Amino acid sequence: MFVDTAKIRIKAGNGGNGACTFHREKYVNAGGPDGGDGGKGGNVVFVGDTNINSLIDFKFKKRYIAENGKNGSGSNMTGKSAPDLVIKVPVGTLIREAETGRILADISDREPHIVAKGGKGGWGNQHFASATRQIPKFAKPGFPGEEFEVTLELKLLADVGLVGFPNVGKSTLISVVSAAKPEIANYPFTTLTPVLGVVKMDAGSSFVMADIPGLIEGASEGALALATTSFAMLNAADLFSTLLIFLQWMDATPSTITNRSTMSLKSSTPNLQSAPRSLLLTKQMLPSRK
Repeated sequence: MFVDTAKIRIKAGNGGNGACTFHREKYVNAGGPDGGDGGKGGNVVFVGDTNINSLIDFKFKKRYIAENGKNGSGSNMTGKSAPDLVIKVPVGTLIREAETGRILADISDREPHIVAKGGKGGWGNQHFASATRQIPKFAKPGFPGEEFEVTLELKLLADVGLVGFPNVGKSTLISVVSAAKPEIANYPFTTLTPVLGVVKMDAGSSFVMADIPGLIEGASEGALALATTSFAMLNAADLFSTLLIFLQWMDATPSTITNRSTMSLKSSTPNLQSAPRSLLLTKQMLPSRK
């Protein structure tokens, strides 16, 4: 499908415990409490990475746990705070809380987003000394970090979306330029579900192409239910970086075909008015050489 999803469980680090210690030094009587505070637990941070284009890594590793903060110690020394756990995801990933569906972050750039906050460190016994309680023999434990399941949804899964009426050559093109093997036959609607293919270019360079089921004139008004998938995909304009619109010449003139396809896209997918697009003419007979 065009919306790649993965469910993982994340847990921020717990805060370190406060220390219950007392000052000990030669020639110093009744030094008093000097227990330090615990360190802060690590956050779980999501960052967009343009070098990643799928959620395949999250299919195998399901739990991500940040480090806990260190415990406090004597001499009023605060425990070391834990580093944040940074999880890299593709740009365009939507992070939802799995239980409620609430959107926690929309990774649309490289700005880090804290999704689960680490627990604060507990207070050492130095904080509890007073005139009436000069020897506090207790300290506070650290607070637990947030823990819950999140659902990752990748919105931008294809760089190029192939759009057009049935039997214009979309499946043929993606089968030639990529390793995808869509069904190809001489009848309409051989592509009933979206097909993805990776087009390799130079070394280390590639892009994802998506074959979308064929459009139908009038389907945006409910004429046929078969085109629901096409319009649902196209209405989410942020699924594709650019669109490649297939037009076949056949018996009609190029201007007629262009107007027909453009009107169909405008009526069915109003979100695509500003989307970048290119036109590809197919099934045009080449002039014979004499």
